Amino acid sequence: MVTNGIQNIHIASMLNFAQHMDEIIICDIGFPIPKGVDYVDLVLKDDVPTVNEVLDEVLACFSVEKVIMAEEGRYYNPSYVDKIQKKFDPCIPFQFITHKEFKMRSQKVKGIIRTGDYTANSNVLLVSADSGKFHREYHG
Repeated sequence: MVTNGIQNIHIASMLNFAQHMDEIIICDIGFPIPKGVDYVDLVLKDDVPTVNEVLDEVLACFSVEKVIMAEEGRYYNPSYVDKIQKKFDPCIPFQFITHKEFKMRSQKVKGIIRTGDYTANSNVLLVSADSGKFHREYHG
């Protein structure tokens, strides 16, 4: 039996099937889940769990090479966006796109994890990195 890490079999499976450059979204309670996209609904009650809490657990076992958020988040909840940015190494690029673009991009992601978070525009798109274990003779 697994005794630590992500216990939810659907989330663990989603993360395990994500390969280099695949995208996963952790979203707030109001984010529109596109038809046909694999998703896990974690909502227990208002604001439980939050995007921030789920992100902490995902980052403990998932390699990320890029993060994308909606531009509107910097306007409506700049301190929340700042907390999220601080979770990542400064060398990992952050991209901000419009909420409309974010919703369009969500139609092609590997999976979505829906939280109970009521923080507006707290949605985070993670671009999966390679494991860093690939052998290379040339590192240029």
